[in-house]
Amino acid sequence: MCWTPRARSTVLHITVAATKTSAPTFICLTRGENLVFLAGSTFSTDLPLGAGGADPTHNGLFDAFLVQINLGSFPVSVSKGSYIGGSDFDYAESIDGDAYGRVYVVGKTSSSNFPVTPGAFQTSLQGSEDAFVYLAGGPSPFATYLGGSSYDIAFSVVTYQYGTTHDSVAIFVAGRTESSNFPTTTGSIQTSFGGGTSDGFVARFAPDGTRSFSTYLGGSGQDYATEVDTDELGSLYVAGSTTSTNFPVVNAFQPANAGNSDAFVARLSSTGNQILASSYLGGSGGDYAYSVAVDGSGAAYLAGGTASADFPLLGPADRSFAGGLEAFVAKADMVSASTSLQYSTFLGGSAVDQAYDIVVAPASGIVTVGGETSSSNFPLLDNFGTSSTAPDAFISKIVAYPVHVNLTGSLAIGGKRGIQSAGPANRPSISTDGTRVAFHTTAADIATMDGVTDNNGAGDVFVRNWIYDHTFLVSKSTTGGVGNARSNFAQLTPDGSRVVFQSLASNLVNNDTNGRVDIFVRHLGTSTTTRVSTSSAGEQSNGNSRFAQITPDGKYVVFQSEANNLVPGDTNNSWDVFRKDLTTSRSEERRVGKECEVP
Repeated sequence: MCWTPRARSTVLHITVAATKTSAPTFICLTRGENLVFLAGSTFSTDLPLGAGGADPTHNGLFDAFLVQINLGSFPVSVSKGSYIGGSDFDYAESIDGDAYGRVYVVGKTSSSNFPVTPGAFQTSLQGSEDAFVYLAGGPSPFATYLGGSSYDIAFSVVTYQYGTTHDSVAIFVAGRTESSNFPTTTGSIQTSFGGGTSDGFVARFAPDGTRSFSTYLGGSGQDYATEVDTDELGSLYVAGSTTSTNFPVVNAFQPANAGNSDAFVARLSSTGNQILASSYLGGSGGDYAYSVAVDGSGAAYLAGGTASADFPLLGPADRSFAGGLEAFVAKADMVSASTSLQYSTFLGGSAVDQAYDIVVAPASGIVTVGGETSSSNFPLLDNFGTSSTAPDAFISKIVAYPVHVNLTGSLAIGGKRGIQSAGPANRPSISTDGTRVAFHTTAADIATMDGVTDNNGAGDVFVRNWIYDHTFLVSKSTTGGVGNARSNFAQLTPDGSRVVFQSLASNLVNNDTNGRVDIFVRHLGTSTTTRVSTSSAGEQSNGNSRFAQITPDGKYVVFQSEANNLVPGDTNNSWDVFRKDLTTSRSEERRVGKECEVP
């Protein structure tokens, strides 16, 4: 599980179903416009990309892809479904959007015929693999290579609105390069390759594809820039890792590499010509920063993994280095005249733990961290779940006090309290305030508040309430037991009041006799379940339904269905997208087909 919330968008990690293997998919939900953007990579030639996209045809061995779905239109619009790639391997690594409906995807490509736009900054593949930057939407989409004669990859992209027009958006990209001739700009922070295996890089583009600057960021060892974020003034915050003893530190709270690989954090000017502050962070083992977030004061929050028993701790919630690789969380003041580490803590048990993403509430400074754990003794304040044979997702909430930090909530989605789960847990969905998490699992030993015995031998959907230390079964039968078939793919509304999910069970509502996978909404306040995938007259669906999403206000549910009896005149014998209004006494569905507006 991975999510990367931004001030402008929320990014989650899912897997797209297809006939062949697909890499993890990133979803960008742009606020205020009900636009859902999906980007990922796939071997599949039959992804449901919709119509009207730039490239509906799979091009090579492994293509990136981008899909846009508009939940706010009536009928629902599916548009700009497109493969992104050439005849070789193409991978999407990160996605972000701006306030004008434009979406930016970055990654890497080894295709010499990657679909760059005419007049692009770099029109040809320079090495074995180049980074790429791809813009969809707006009046002038663009795509460009970004790299030198060796290996280059873009790990992260973030946008920053610095003015009031659609042109006043900066697109910042961070990644790794092994190229000694990576295209840097005159006057940038570091115009020459630092040496060693690789350097980090940071670049800025305009919405028209113009490159504003690009710079190396590294020393004589191996350097990675894994994520970039911005503060309210547009300064860049870059996190990564380095083995270099001469990484360019400025006003550092840790001026020297403590051994092996250290994490680093750097604050750069928005024009790429100055390091405002930068520092190592680590001990004598390997230390890696995977994610960075910035609060309203300009403090940087880091999440990562460490193999250092002597990792620099300050007011830790967890001071015990119990395993070979611990997650860590740290906060650093990168704005004051003298930078400082504000707090840092381990987060883990006796096995492997990694923190991959972090988000901070701007006003309160409360931090939510997500990652993976294989530790059976991961520090769970709720005593809920633990790891089994495979890594479990975890979500932890951390609050800072004047001299220390407290782990105020921690959830590893697994089994009974203090006992290893019997199966993996998947696809967590969290409420905006961080108090409720929905997930599905095949484990039969989840401890629930209502004491339901899980004996169906199938996947079930649950919600965990951190505040009241309760877990509830969502996919509950009309008699209060478990569903009689699998339920999965749950999504919470932001306020945590409703859960939408799909299920093959026939006992969640009365008179379910169609033997199909249906879409359901569970209202947690009233403890009621509604079947959504029915016709306006209440007729059961005659086909399977899947991929449900619910709008933040809980009014609409959109889903995909192969049924042909949900609306009149459905004769295309294809999977279609439908929307149901949950607030009207008469249900309404609309099929997305020929009538949808596609650019």
